[in-house]
Amino acid sequence: MGNPNTTTTQSLPDFRALHDLGFSVFILPRGKKIPSMSWKAFQSERPTERQIDDWQGAEANVAIVTGAVSNLFVLDVDSQEAQALVDGLDLPSTPTVRTAKGRHYLFRNPPFELRNKVGLQGVELDVRGEGGYIVGPGSLHPNGCLYEWEVSPADCDFAELPAEVLDLWRQESSSTEVAKQSGRAKYLEAEKFSYWLNRQITDGVAMLREAKEGERNDTLFRVAVVLANHVAALELEWAMVAETLRPEALAIGLSGSEIEATLESAWDRGSLAPTDWLTVARQWLYVATPDRFRSPRTNQELKPEAFSRQFADVKPNDKGTFASFLTSAGLIDKVLDFRFEPSQPMGIISYNGESFFNTYRAPAIEAVEGDWTPLTEFLEYLVPDKFERDHLVQMIAWTIANPGQKLSYALLLQSKEHGVGKSTLVDIWRKLLGFENTRLTNSEEMDSAFQSYLENTLLVVLEELNLGSGINVYNRLKALITCETAVINIKHRAQREVPNYANFVFLSNLDAPIFIEKADRRFFVIDTPAEKREPAYWTEFYAWWQANLGIVKAYFEFIYVGDFNPKAHPPMTPAKERLMEHSETPLVQSLRELLEDMPYPLKEVCTLDDVRKALRNKGVRSDSPRRLSTALQSLDCQPLGQSRLSAGKASLWALHRADYWQSASHEKRREAYEGLIADPPEVEEAA
Repeated sequence: MGNPNTTTTQSLPDFRALHDLGFSVFILPRGKKIPSMSWKAFQSERPTERQIDDWQGAEANVAIVTGAVSNLFVLDVDSQEAQALVDGLDLPSTPTVRTAKGRHYLFRNPPFELRNKVGLQGVELDVRGEGGYIVGPGSLHPNGCLYEWEVSPADCDFAELPAEVLDLWRQESSSTEVAKQSGRAKYLEAEKFSYWLNRQITDGVAMLREAKEGERNDTLFRVAVVLANHVAALELEWAMVAETLRPEALAIGLSGSEIEATLESAWDRGSLAPTDWLTVARQWLYVATPDRFRSPRTNQELKPEAFSRQFADVKPNDKGTFASFLTSAGLIDKVLDFRFEPSQPMGIISYNGESFFNTYRAPAIEAVEGDWTPLTEFLEYLVPDKFERDHLVQMIAWTIANPGQKLSYALLLQSKEHGVGKSTLVDIWRKLLGFENTRLTNSEEMDSAFQSYLENTLLVVLEELNLGSGINVYNRLKALITCETAVINIKHRAQREVPNYANFVFLSNLDAPIFIEKADRRFFVIDTPAEKREPAYWTEFYAWWQANLGIVKAYFEFIYVGDFNPKAHPPMTPAKERLMEHSETPLVQSLRELLEDMPYPLKEVCTLDDVRKALRNKGVRSDSPRRLSTALQSLDCQPLGQSRLSAGKASLWALHRADYWQSASHEKRREAYEGLIADPPEVEEAA
């Protein structure tokens, strides 16, 4: 053995690096080897990211749990005699830690359980396996020495446990323990159930070796049936387990023919009754943040107490609850929370170093060749204007091809009457996006403080837009349409911010269902002139598209969207122009009429008083200069500032050709204005 480690450097343990190696670690007091906290949980579950962050950089020692949870088996050398024994074993290169008295040799854990042993071969040579831990590098020994890497994991990989070390362990073990651990060369992979299943096989092998004469074939059958129950539940290959049992059965004296017959009979019986609790564990997962169990297959969610009650009859033992049994033993998938990520497949995904369950379900619709004429005829009937129809079809095709990406504007589809096919178009759109990924809402929900309809949603549909008028409603909708995230309130859960993947469709039979600005960039408006068709048409068309979604999808995949820009301004349509006019206040509408007719005393250049006189002549009062100024500017009229006139100074406005008059001289403005009042016609002002 080399010189003992006598360094006193006060380096600190790197909890993060050890955790990243796959180790289950926990914190020890600085300079101590005995924990001041319960560490039982860390024998089956690694610490959380939060715990690692809390411990990182602390003036403390670190313990590394050995056994299956860390995939770690350690040979602990504590004397020169022990080191001489180990040197004679010709061990492979493996990461090694210098300790106060010797070394820790770190190996991969074997595919069966080896527990701790102390004082092998009569010297200070221990092994740390299942149920043990070691003090890790960066820790301070009570005598002041520092645990340090002698051979770090960066220098070499962790070696498999050498047969020589296993022999040392076996020589110190009872014959029963040896029987439990021997005879299996293969470790069966079963994902999160691997350790548990291999433990069951190990126990089964031990039962075979302990079977008495005359009971050995019955014992093989009983063991094999139970394992067949497990294998069927886990949907594994029975041959892998049979290959493990076969040599053990031969070793206890059974013949090849009776072994084959027994194993085949055991599989026939056992496979018909898959282990219930394993089936449940595979069909559910645990979500930590809301503390819920969820079935991805049915979308059912249960609190731990309710989960344990529902499956009380399949619980494999009487210790604790079924929920705690699964979670503490790592026998159920665990995630931090749910996420809706259309760019990734449904299931468990990684995000920022944490596991989440992706609730997005891609629609199971395959495009197929066929005659899509019924669809194109329907689209032409609903939107006869080719320009509007082409853009609408591109919108739909782009969202189907790019789930999870947002358009910068919404669709407003209007009609004069019900029953012309607006909802049918939306239903087709929703089916192609995956019905469960879309959401139908109403004006009351959209107008409330809760926005849960935005969560896990690619398309939000409001079938009858009726949110009231005014700029506040419009601005709120603009935010919903464009924002990349949304704050979600759901009962019994904390308020949180989630990605906003939703595109919006508004349907209406009103002429002016919403106020929009003159420079609006958030609505593509179509007012369909379609009239009602006979019920027979809708019955036939509904049956066709429901039965031919593959053809419908093929049509939208055929649409070229390479030049479609989802962030561009929506195209102007006659329907949108009308809506913008309807969105004008009564004052703006009256001014628009005046600017078209230009009655006395209006000309291109005039004062606000002149405009007020013209409004009063029309029977409209406008006593607020500020309101009148705002209304004029919305119609592209512009203030020209004060000008010196024959009768003094006055603030002038350009009602037409604003650009020209803004650059014109004060003299020209004065001439235009004084020409206006030089010879006015006789018009009596309204009282």
